[in-house]
Amino acid sequence: MQGATSKTKADFVVKSLPGLDAKAFESLGTMHAGLMPTVQDASTADGTLFFWMLNARSPQKQPKLVFWLNGGPGCSSMDGLMLENGPLIPMKDGTMQLRETGWWLDATVVYVDQPVGTGYSSPGKSGYAHSLAQVADMFYGFVEQYFAVFEDLVGADVYIAGESYAGQYIPYIAHKLLNVPSSAKGVTPKLKIQGLLIGNGWMDPKRQYMSFIPYAVENNLLSGSFLSEAKGYEFQCSTNFDQNTERIKMSHCDAIMNTVLYQSKSMENQNCLNMYDIRLYDEHPEDGCGLLAWPPHVQEMKAYLSRAEVQTAVNVPNTGSNTAWEECDGSVHSALGAVGDPPSYTLFPSLLERVPILLFNGDKDLICNWYGIRDMVDNLQWNGAQGMRDSKKENWYLNNELQGWYQSARNLTFVLKYNASHMMPVDAPEASTDMLNRFIGAVDPVIKAGTLGDVSVPGKEGAEKQVPPASVSIVSSDLPPAPIVTHKPPGGAIVPQRPVTYTVAEVGPVPVAGDFDEIIDTGNSIESGEDSVSYGRGVVFLFLVAASLGLCYFCMFSKTRGRRSAWNFFGNGAKNRQGSTAGHDWMELEATGDEEGTAIDDDELDEMLELEAAGPSSRKRIQ
Repeated sequence: MQGATSKTKADFVVKSLPGLDAKAFESLGTMHAGLMPTVQDASTADGTLFFWMLNARSPQKQPKLVFWLNGGPGCSSMDGLMLENGPLIPMKDGTMQLRETGWWLDATVVYVDQPVGTGYSSPGKSGYAHSLAQVADMFYGFVEQYFAVFEDLVGADVYIAGESYAGQYIPYIAHKLLNVPSSAKGVTPKLKIQGLLIGNGWMDPKRQYMSFIPYAVENNLLSGSFLSEAKGYEFQCSTNFDQNTERIKMSHCDAIMNTVLYQSKSMENQNCLNMYDIRLYDEHPEDGCGLLAWPPHVQEMKAYLSRAEVQTAVNVPNTGSNTAWEECDGSVHSALGAVGDPPSYTLFPSLLERVPILLFNGDKDLICNWYGIRDMVDNLQWNGAQGMRDSKKENWYLNNELQGWYQSARNLTFVLKYNASHMMPVDAPEASTDMLNRFIGAVDPVIKAGTLGDVSVPGKEGAEKQVPPASVSIVSSDLPPAPIVTHKPPGGAIVPQRPVTYTVAEVGPVPVAGDFDEIIDTGNSIESGEDSVSYGRGVVFLFLVAASLGLCYFCMFSKTRGRRSAWNFFGNGAKNRQGSTAGHDWMELEATGDEEGTAIDDDELDEMLELEAAGPSSRKRIQ
């Protein structure tokens, strides 16, 4: 194509990896990595995107190609490669170990640092993306350049996958790629885009913000005066949505999450709840509510990717000396922080007319919890109907063990994985791979899987995907049982935790997100434990309560050292370890980054969470 990059496949070959012995390296097959231009005409290229590709270890009769994106915005997809579903595990001594299972086994996976400025990617003179439309345009340019080099993959089944804030990226990118005119130059019109996968995604702010209180109450994370305060913020949040154009981030709504985290800090040892995995609390005051020390190996990844010899190995230009690599880039986050694009869920109806979408969630994630995504689906209209209430939930078994459940209708599938966090592959690598293989129709020599979800578009001939017959047990059930897990509160013994149930009505009058308007209209009271607050009492009263409680909390906690910010859902104002603003996939902006979805604002954490002995940080998570 005109202006295609002059590089060949040989220029992107990874010939060795520091810290990984030759035998282990050879077992991974040929890997490719390097920088690709972000425009179709490479002669005008300025910005570049870094990619790292692993070829499928068990090639399929019909090749499968997955592009993986982490979130932030501004958080590196090396999270996926080294912390989640890729084969590499960085260790404290600078060496690498290998995972036994992951997405690369049966599909070729391309981990892409995007938008420009993320990870090893460079914005060049053109600068950063300031809208999701620009993000999609840049990825389109990257795809054109990528397939100009890897022409043999043009005929593969293509899937776009990711998590957290990638719940915004993926629909916008898919919409762009699916709507390139067939007459356009290049290879994109020829691509066989077969599906989208979004894990613990941030897609529908209105319903996801409204899910924080029901989820927190159901999981015993919010009660008493903290619950009262959170309800006041929820009222403000809902009013803000009613009076303003819907946006991806609404600053008035962040205080709801802040209050949940603040309650956890009020416990005996003042260690914060991990917002990505409610089974965990910070081990140290500076861990940042899960931002800095979770998931395992995140700090080792940063150290590894900062080495000049590693950059040379993956074909990234360097000065020959070590340069600090950031998991989440603050400038990328800032450029997209005030984005005015409509939330990505608005694109779902048109996308679902063309391709199947799989939404998967770990049930222990607070920040992008499954209640909010369930409510998004229930309120969504696509392919001639609303939601999937009439479709049955199916139990998901692997190796005769219950993994969770899924529900499908008209090209959309929702999967809930039991006992999994914001980063489901971290907790369940084999189940995560099984889920992928079922969705894409891959055949694995070890993991024998069948279908998972409805992947046919009603009324379109030949649209139904052919997949291997199921060889694991799939049992129908209207209400699959949730396994009982244990929960260790700060400073306390391990005690049984009430398992998450799947109909909130069974556990009392706490409303699910979406019932909020009805509560306002009727003036009914919402009760939980010792607390009972009526929404009908009016905005003024709630504002006064919130202000008073806030003053009390400030006085209570100002005694201790520096105060750490609340969680700035998308990392606005977060500072990275060098002091620049940062954002991340869930919250991967702070110090270690935002894990792809939300970000925690350092200044807000200073004011509300007051984490002890907090060091400089650039990582935030929301993945």
